Amino acid sequence: MQLGFHFGFKKSKAYGLCGVMLAILFLGMSGQSVKADEMLSPTDTSSTLKESTDNHEASYSEVGVHDDSTSQMNLQSEKVLEEEQTSLADSSKIAVLTNSFVTTSSYQEADDPSEIDQNQSQFLSAIKQGAMDGAKEGVLPSITAAQAILESGWGSSELAKAPNNNLFGIKDSGDWNGEIVTVPTQEYVNGDYITVNAAFRKYASWNDSVVDHAKFFTSTEWRKNNYRKVVNETDYRIAAQELKNAGYATDPSYAGKLISLIEAYKLYEWDAVSNTTNSVLENEGVESQNPKADLAITGLNNATGSYDLVISNLVAPQGFKEVLVPTWSEKNGQDDIIWYKAAKQANGDYKVTVRSSNHKGDSGLYNSHVYLVDNDGKYIGLGGKQVTLDITKTQGTLTIVNNDKNRGTFDVLITNLTNPSGISGLLIPVWSEQNGQDDLVWHNATKQDDGSYKVTISASQHKWNSGKYIVH
Repeated sequence: MQLGFHFGFKKSKAYGLCGVMLAILFLGMSGQSVKADEMLSPTDTSSTLKESTDNHEASYSEVGVHDDSTSQMNLQSEKVLEEEQTSLADSSKIAVLTNSFVTTSSYQEADDPSEIDQNQSQFLSAIKQGAMDGAKEGVLPSITAAQAILESGWGSSELAKAPNNNLFGIKDSGDWNGEIVTVPTQEYVNGDYITVNAAFRKYASWNDSVVDHAKFFTSTEWRKNNYRKVVNETDYRIAAQELKNAGYATDPSYAGKLISLIEAYKLYEWDAVSNTTNSVLENEGVESQNPKADLAITGLNNATGSYDLVISNLVAPQGFKEVLVPTWSEKNGQDDIIWYKAAKQANGDYKVTVRSSNHKGDSGLYNSHVYLVDNDGKYIGLGGKQVTLDITKTQGTLTIVNNDKNRGTFDVLITNLTNPSGISGLLIPVWSEQNGQDDLVWHNATKQDDGSYKVTISASQHKWNSGKYIVH
């Protein structure tokens, strides 16, 4: 990962900011202003700096820019400033660039997660766990979610709102012992839509509605037979059509609408995760004609925050298209899930490398499930593995050295780095105190032979400004 060491001026303990390294440039001439390039700071963090002094006050190095008619430069003492430790994800003041050009915080739904508004996102989050649990009853989570969206208009219908909380339009029936509510609804009769008053089940919460939906299809002997082609079907397209064929809804385009929703929001990925969670993991090691493989975690590296998942001895009698490995950290549920495509190795194994930098830098327990995608596009779970990443935080010490009176320069040096293998570069933001940050430049520090990083700062890069310079 590429880090930017970012120091902030500690005005008081209440602000909780970092120590500041200031270099004061006293210019003895009025040179031409040179405008520095400005770069915006990334807002993630993955580093902490070592405390090495007894107070939080800023240290100063006075630097003179020499010209023939001015006095010589005064060099004052250089100090290593304290840097209070900053947790991996709590600060927005340390610049971070990861090894990957694209860092994914989570898997994408629809074309772009930003296209789903906040209400839709909250709706999916509210029903997801219940839909996943419903897979134990043989109902695909994708079908549950798509029906909830379609029947309730993303939870906005009067029937779906409190106090009714009926997301699926399930009507009252003889086996229902709960409350009911009567509302007008449209039915498709003899080629036309008509409005009728109908009694519907009433629930205490959306979760109760989702749970009842999963049980509904097998709650009576008649329903078990009627929906037998829906329950335990692993293909959402077939399940959607059989749901329509069984008379769940009168809309002739009902199946197509469900399929469109599932594919638009990639709800079929819920099916894959629930399949592994609910059944495959219980059957690891059982001999059968179904696809199977051995799974192993290798290359665990807490310093770099990474590990490999290797799929070996893969047997798939019917063939397959690809091997997918959905992976997420336990922190905040599945908000960082990524579906990796395993790469085939020279020895016939398949492998994926998981990096914490692609999962919001999360430390802790990670889940990796494995799916075979067969030639018909069906997901077949092969198992899953869990691993704990105890990510080592990067620490180091920053000093200002080599103040040059003739050239008006000083060096920023980062030493005593821990976890050096997890760093591909450092960014050092620098600006003068004059006119705010109008001369802000993000300097790339260069790795030295001894493992330290160094960058030379010149007044010529900062409009030849005199006075205090802030180094973060």
